[in-house]
Formats: sequence, structure tokens, C-alpha cells
Amino acid sequence: MPIAGGYGYPPPVVHRVLVCATKDQGPLPFLSLPRPPGLWYICRAWPKYGGRKAWESLPPLPTSSHIIPPAPARQRRGGTRLSTAFPQGASVTFRVGILTVSDLGARGLRQDTSGQAIREMMASLGATVERYEVVPDERDQIALRLRRWADEDGLDLVLTTGGTGFGPRDVTPEATRDVIDREAPALVIAMVSEGLKRTPLAMLTRAVAGLRGRTLIVNLPGSPRAVQENLQVLLPVLPHALELARGEPSPHQSS
Repeated sequence: MPIAGGYGYPPPVVHRVLVCATKDQGPLPFLSLPRPPGLWYICRAWPKYGGRKAWESLPPLPTSSHIIPPAPARQRRGGTRLSTAFPQGASVTFRVGILTVSDLGARGLRQDTSGQAIREMMASLGATVERYEVVPDERDQIALRLRRWADEDGLDLVLTTGGTGFGPRDVTPEATRDVIDREAPALVIAMVSEGLKRTPLAMLTRAVAGLRGRTLIVNLPGSPRAVQENLQVLLPVLPHALELARGEPSPHQSS
């Protein structure tokens, strides 16, 4: 099933591509990222990037690649929520903790829609959400959970949401720096760069990403929509990043 012309126009809002080539054939025509064999990539909405001419100009994929029909997209205020489901049997498994930082949420006065958004996206990837908690904007309480989930529980990934802005109670970045051994600034740069395409307010984040031992910790914004948009940026590299953090061999490393 070729891409170019295979679906007609307009193309599906969301489609997924499984690359199972045995040797590298360069980047996919519609992604600027390198394409390691066997990785799934989630492609963004085509209408945002180009019209009929851009679609019809795409060359067909290699014969060893397959198009997976899109899952139904859920509509929400402000646009289409992109699906991020991986297929059953995909070899992308990791253990996740979700930490929502909110004074009101910790007191039961606000529903944790952002934490739920993260949970849904992680579940669709096949990840196991093993820890979830809502804590107030208290630096020591945030740091305590991060240390415990990394050191005692050995989680692969911890995602925080909330407390990354300029408010006097926003201390999630400080708590994260108290905990991590090594920063991963490019992850935040990528999220901010993509966010600036939508709103200048993206530059008001103070988010931090980094590693504590083998656990990757990433600060996400506090709103459900921003959480989804930021995670979409990270999804193509998350599996490989977590493999590297675990100490698993990389195809880019010399033997």
C-alpha cells in the first residue's frame, strides 16, 4: 500500500509507519529524524504541513514498510487529539511513574486531567504506569517521590506535570535538579521549540529533564493540551533514550 496517492487526498489525519527494513535506507521522506529499523514513528497531521502538492510529491515507502490504518481520532476543543497507539507485540516496554504537582489537586479541589492525559498516552504505547501520585507544590515532597521512584522502584521513566512556570509556588524544576545526576537539556529544547510554533508562551517554561541513575525524569507543563503536545515531541526518541539509559547496546555505538 503506497503512501503517495494510495489514500487519495486529503490523506488520513494520522497514520503510523512500521519500518522493518533490514538495512538503513535513509530518513523517511516525511520525517527529519533518522529511521532505525524496527522503530514506530507517529506522524503528525498532514493538513498542517502541506496540501495536495506536498502529499502527491511523496515517493512510495520501501516495500518492507507497511502502513497501519489510523485509529479514530478523538475531538477536543482546540483541535484533534493525535493517537499514539503502538501495536500489540511491539518491543517497546517501560515502567512509568506520573507525578502531578498541584496544591489544589493534592487537596482534592481540582481534577487531575493532565495526569490522566499522560496515563492514557503511556498506556497507548504499551508502557506500564506503576506509580501515580498528586503532591502539593512543595520542593521536598516532589524530590522525595522522584528519589524513591528512581532508587527504590527502579522506574524507567518519571513524568511530572505542573509547577514549571514563573509562579512563586512553581518549584518542580528546582526539586528535579535536586535529584538528577545528569541533565538532558535537548529534550526540553525540543519541546520548547515545537511549542513556540503554537504560542510565544512556550518560552515561559522552566522545565528540566535529566537522569537519576537509569531513570529518565522529564518535567511537563500543567495543562492537558500542553502535556499531549510536549509528549508528541518526545515519543519518537523515548524508546531509544530509555534503552540507552538502561545501558542496552546502541546501533550507533561501535562494537
